[in-house]
Amino acid sequence: MLLMYPLLLLADGFKPDYRQLPKCLLLLIIISPVLYALNKILVTNFMFLNHPGKDNPLALFEKWLGNPGYIAGLFVLLAIVWVILYIPAVVSEKTKQRESKG
Repeated sequence: MLLMYPLLLLADGFKPDYRQLPKCLLLLIIISPVLYALNKILVTNFMFLNHPGKDNPLALFEKWLGNPGYIAGLFVLLAIVWVILYIPAVVSEKTKQRESKG
């Protein structure tokens, strides 16, 4: 998946749509409590909801904000990743719109 995403972007096989982000966020809000409970039952850590792990950016947020507070850092990182992923698509869309008008 990590390799396919940039390849699909380059080949115009995947066009991210920033207008879908609210739906993605809603899905994340809905499934997070379910995954948190499942993590407790199965003693796992899907989506880093139970603890941040070691040697990753969430460990810094846990150091600064405490154990439950690092979840806010998770949303900050998510926002940063979304910006990195969606900005090229938005810029490309705007450029194509300008070219078609001019």
